[in-house]
Amino acid sequence: MPVSADLTNRLNISLGSPTAGSEAVSKMSGGLSSTDAVTCGNLSAAGAQLVFSSVAAVSAAGSSQGTAAALTGANNVVSGASGSNGVILPTPTAVGQEVSVINVNGTNAVKVYADNGGTGGTVNGGAGNAAASLAALKGATYLCTGLNPSAWWSMSN
Repeated sequence: MPVSADLTNRLNISLGSPTAGSEAVSKMSGGLSSTDAVTCGNLSAAGAQLVFSSVAAVSAAGSSQGTAAALTGANNVVSGASGSNGVILPTPTAVGQEVSVINVNGTNAVKVYADNGGTGGTVNGGAGNAAASLAALKGATYLCTGLNPSAWWSMSN
C-alpha cells in the first residue's frame, strides 16, 4: 500500500529537495535509495542506517525537579554531575517513547526526574516528582509506560 501524501506531510518527511509531494510519495512507495535521507522527529535514516538525535553534552543542573536541566534529544550525554544536581525527562508524547541518558561523570551520580508540571510523574515507580539516581559512568534507557501522570522506567542501568 503506497504512502499517502497526507501521511508524508504529517511526518515531515524530507527526501532531499523534492519538487512536489508526489515525488516524495513516489520515493516512499518505490523504495529509498542509499542516497536518500529521511527525517521524522528525533529519527533520521540514511541508506540502511537509522539514527536518533543526540545531545552531545547536557550539563546537569539545579537541585530539584524545577531547576534540573531539560533533556531534549532521544540520546543524552550528561556531564557535570555533582551528586545533587540532575536532568529532567521530556514530557512524553506517547506510551512507548524512549529517552537514553548516559552519565559520563566518573565520580558522581546524576538525579533523573520525570517531566515537570506538577503532574506527579514518576521514575522507576518512585514517589511522584521524585528523582531516580543514575550512577557515575552508567547509562539507562527510560521507557514511558504511562501518561497523565507520566511514568518512566529504566530498562538498563
